[in-house]
Amino acid sequence: MTVISEKKIRKPVSIKWQTVFAFVPVLNLYALLRVERYWKGVGLNFLLILVMVSVTTVIQPSDDLYLGMYFVWFFGYVIASVYFIRRWSRQWNEKAIKDLE
Repeated sequence: MTVISEKKIRKPVSIKWQTVFAFVPVLNLYALLRVERYWKGVGLNFLLILVMVSVTTVIQPSDDLYLGMYFVWFFGYVIASVYFIRRWSRQWNEKAIKDLE
């Protein structure tokens, strides 16, 4: 019996589109799937949400601070998501180019 080793062919992804996908809640998961980092991304999202909820629970901000704190957490979450999706997409593209050579 012969075993044929099939090497998975990676195709480079557009970092511009991956960045756009990072801003849309459901499409950010699609962006993670494209670079095979889905579970790392889900774990990162879970960790960020856990930290946000924990800190907000401990601080218990007043009504005036709560809205401001919400925006700070939201923008921090988006910035972290964009950063990691771009980083992992660049790594994916480097590996894809190396595979093509």
